[in-house]
Amino acid sequence: MENTNSKILLSICIPTYNRAHVLKDTIEHIVQDPAFDKEVELIISDNNSDDETQSVVESFMSTYSNIYYYKNEIDIGNRNFQQVLSYGKGEYLKLLNDYTYFGKGKLFFMKQAVREYQNSHASLFFFNKVKKKYRTEELLECNSLDEFIQRVSYTVTWISNFGCWRSDFERMEQKDRYVSYLLQQEEWIYKIVSCKKKAIIFPFQYLASEVMAGKSRGGYNYFKVHIENYYKIMLDFVRNGYLSEKVYKEDRRYTLWRFKRRFFRYLIYPNKRYLFDTEKSYEILWYYYREFPEFYLVLFMMGVLFIVKSPYKLLKYLLNKG
Repeated sequence: MENTNSKILLSICIPTYNRAHVLKDTIEHIVQDPAFDKEVELIISDNNSDDETQSVVESFMSTYSNIYYYKNEIDIGNRNFQQVLSYGKGEYLKLLNDYTYFGKGKLFFMKQAVREYQNSHASLFFFNKVKKKYRTEELLECNSLDEFIQRVSYTVTWISNFGCWRSDFERMEQKDRYVSYLLQQEEWIYKIVSCKKKAIIFPFQYLASEVMAGKSRGGYNYFKVHIENYYKIMLDFVRNGYLSEKVYKEDRRYTLWRFKRRFFRYLIYPNKRYLFDTEKSYEILWYYYREFPEFYLVLFMMGVLFIVKSPYKLLKYLLNKG
């Protein structure tokens, strides 16, 4: 269904694929919000699902005229992110996972913020999570990409943290440059911040998530996407002069400490079945962290902790290796 309404304030854009049962709950939460009114549209871009996704969405469309459904003729992978955003007619485009909805009062708050800044079109972001020390009830102002990354770090990788003015998105060139990296939204954010210099972040816990079965998530290579691809994109902005080498290095140190338990678990048990592919974990971690003394300290600390807490598991592991 085509959306011809040009007076929309906010477009909620959800890409989805074969998650009809999850999507149904998500839509129910969104439409029951009192702030979901004629100023808001909900757009679903179905990546050629073969489950009940279409019938689920259409059951809501019969009641809500501001819900729009599009189905791709073929599976276009992560290009569905930009596809769903391209359908939006609102002043501000908000990308959401199909298992994510707004907390109580947060959709109203987001509309108020969009209305407040719609004339200036200042770079505006709603981040469900930022670095812990910046999680406040006050907005964060950043005057450079350096300051932006220092506050949000790897949280740019979550698609539900992406949003921008429709005019900014339409002007953006080569939107699919990093589609194979599974992190094209990271580059989009960096481009917007680099272009406008100043960015405003609302660092509030404004989203909630449905509980999903583990098999419905993951499947990609965790280290390749969240370490290798993440830093390859960031390094491009260093080389082009938008980001300092210092902040790039600081962020690598931050992610090392932030994910130390996960890193160690994957290193100790590389053949264990995870929700994510862990192929070449050693090589990726070594390449990005070998220059940091903290890397070896983390390995030592986690090793001691593992031995103290799980001597039986360690013995069993060593025996099996032998």
